[in-house]
Amino acid sequence: GAEWDPVSRLAIGLWKNQLTTYDPETDEVAVRDRMNLSPFPGDGGLYYVSRSDRFYYISTYYWNVARCPEATPPIVWEITLDRGDWQATRYRQLTTEMSGDIPSLGCGGQGEKGFAVDQKRGVLIMFDDGYVYEFDPADYRWRKRAVTAVDGTASGIDQSFFAIDYAPDYDVFIVIGDDRTWAYRHGTLR
Repeated sequence: GAEWDPVSRLAIGLWKNQLTTYDPETDEVAVRDRMNLSPFPGDGGLYYVSRSDRFYYISTYYWNVARCPEATPPIVWEITLDRGDWQATRYRQLTTEMSGDIPSLGCGGQGEKGFAVDQKRGVLIMFDDGYVYEFDPADYRWRKRAVTAVDGTASGIDQSFFAIDYAPDYDVFIVIGDDRTWAYRHGTLR
């Protein structure tokens, strides 16, 4: 996963136990830290939450179908960058701290999901099978609610999405499906 860090003004990359940065001013790529974390798959997304000044690495893809349990929660790591001493960066897996309506993932390609950060509320959002899941890093709690259309009917979103982003100027999420694009504002779908 990769994400822009507005504090250091570097792109942060996390891939298979390696923290890297990219400086667009100098075009320099640097390995800043090597860690030995498990489980730390290389297939997740990296998301910055400005409210906590932390990054969250979320993997929702359980690639080993033969060993995949039926209900697999996402693997979530909280990363606290030490921008003065990169090797002092802290990594913490949140599996035991998470509570609430934790989403259950499928196996193989069925589990891959995308997230977007709602910087206004300081939460991460994921859509899956007619529901919106919200992860709040302040208390590590997942909240789930049915997505409804503006007219109050069921949303018609019956799939998972990887292409999702948040437009803060409009306080809306843009969600792109196989054959349709939606705009989601907390509570309603357009």
